[in-house]
Amino acid sequence: MRFEVEKIRYRKEGFAAGRAEAIAEIVLGMLEDNWSLELISKYTKLTVEQIIEIGRTHRLI
Repeated sequence: MRFEVEKIRYRKEGFAAGRAEAIAEIVLGMLEDNWSLELISKYTKLTVEQIIEIGRTHRLI
């Protein structure tokens, strides 16, 4: 039973990591297309600070 619980936990963590990667890719595309930080925040549900961090990490801000 413990193995099944661990397997489910790892699957959820993997899904969350994959989702975060996908959102970051979307944010990068929006930044490259010169979307405003507020508009990106509205559609991605990320804070402006999170968007700035993603942009700085990839040298777009």
